Amino acid sequence: MIDVFISHSSQDQALAERIVELLRSALNLRADGIRCTSVDGYRLPVGADSDEQLREEVLGARSFVGILSSISLASGVRTFRTRSKVGSQKASCPPLGAWHDGACLARSDSWSERAEL
Repeated sequence: MIDVFISHSSQDQALAERIVELLRSALNLRADGIRCTSVDGYRLPVGADSDEQLREEVLGARSFVGILSSISLASGVRTFRTRSKVGSQKASCPPLGAWHDGACLARSDSWSERAEL
């Protein structure tokens, strides 16, 4: 079972790697409990049906971290993963970078609408 699924744009790989390191050191998580597809050691296994495995892991993860950046906000893949997590009715709270004023999220009262930005 995946404890933490980190959704991100592959172009945010360096930030995703730092978040993985932080979670591992702060929470003493095992590597096999984290899925972060752009970071070595946390990628999908070779030969996996990526669409199916990602869907199962997003919905089955105990925690979900969505990295919101200017790049990821334009990414349809991030939107799909976020919408899938919202559809699971589990708690989800995406962190915003210090550069981000939250204005793109303030356009809507419902998280499901926000996830579609």
